[in-house]
Amino acid sequence: MEPVVQLPEKKKRIEYIDAMRGFTMILVVYSHICAYGYGQNAVENMVSFNSVFVNFRMPLFFFISGWVLYKAGRVWDWNFIKDFLPKKFMVQIIPTLFFFLLFIWFFKDGHLAKESLNVAKEGYWFTLALFEFFLIYTLTMVLYPFQDKGIKEDLLVLLIAFVVYGLSSPRKYDSQLVNDWYDYLGIFNLRYYIFFCFGTLVKKYYDKFNRAMDNKYIMALVLLAFLAMIMFKEQLLGLPHTNTVVFLLYGALGIMVVLTFFRKHENLFTKDTFVGKNLQFIGRRTLDVYLLHYFFLPRNISFIGDFFVEHSNPTLEFFVSVFLACLVIIICLTVSEVLRMSPFLEHRLFGVKEKK
Repeated sequence: MEPVVQLPEKKKRIEYIDAMRGFTMILVVYSHICAYGYGQNAVENMVSFNSVFVNFRMPLFFFISGWVLYKAGRVWDWNFIKDFLPKKFMVQIIPTLFFFLLFIWFFKDGHLAKESLNVAKEGYWFTLALFEFFLIYTLTMVLYPFQDKGIKEDLLVLLIAFVVYGLSSPRKYDSQLVNDWYDYLGIFNLRYYIFFCFGTLVKKYYDKFNRAMDNKYIMALVLLAFLAMIMFKEQLLGLPHTNTVVFLLYGALGIMVVLTFFRKHENLFTKDTFVGKNLQFIGRRTLDVYLLHYFFLPRNISFIGDFFVEHSNPTLEFFVSVFLACLVIIICLTVSEVLRMSPFLEHRLFGVKEKK
């Protein structure tokens, strides 16, 4: 009788993390409904919950990316890196370039203008910045000189994260050429790297983080500080040299509140619930939605934005905007399913591993 071969058990995904990623994707599309659909006048003048979400949704997205990257016991040697970086390049850069150029073809008459290469890249900046984060984090791991991967490694990660955060602060140079390359390389977007590192460290010390968040005094302090940021952000920004501090605190507090909420209510976000099942599906398809949703955003609905400017009703605006965002996401997921019918396109456009 042949011996039974025990296959390694596949590590189970944390359902509420996938659901949280889906929730964050909805917030991103919601924000773009406001910006691209309602118009700049509405974004600047209507009272909207988007003005709260916008301060932590992208920090939360990068936090989750750092969380997913960290694996206990991972060895950052040459054998791992030479496989890791090319894979990330194929997943982050190639699909982004394809959809970016396709977007230019459809919406810019095929004309690649200088404005399309600015810091926003017509919206396609996130995956480019994320690949830069992988490069910086890899370099940090390679440069790390100590043998014991402990607190010294964490301090180095934090040190480099703060240095990058400081260097990415908004600034203008005398040379227009320098300013242009500052935009082309997306230097300003590197400020999110600190939230990416925050994700790796929280994942590493998740039990300790949870114990801290479960402390009634610490949680009360976090919630009160977050509420204070919501209420007094504009006043704080009016003080000298506070922009970078407010951005960092608002993002970090928002991450702690959302992560703790999803963890404490994880029973609501399992595959057995309607909300959990759908949020998890979106969460596992965030790359698909991100790359496709710019093609399907309703861009000529400024009358809705103007209505909410004149008739302030943030609750109604929230439900209308989220409804539109969900419609866009449904279209994206449908198109994604069609494209994924081809294993070649599934692999090249959305980074799905090829089936051997």
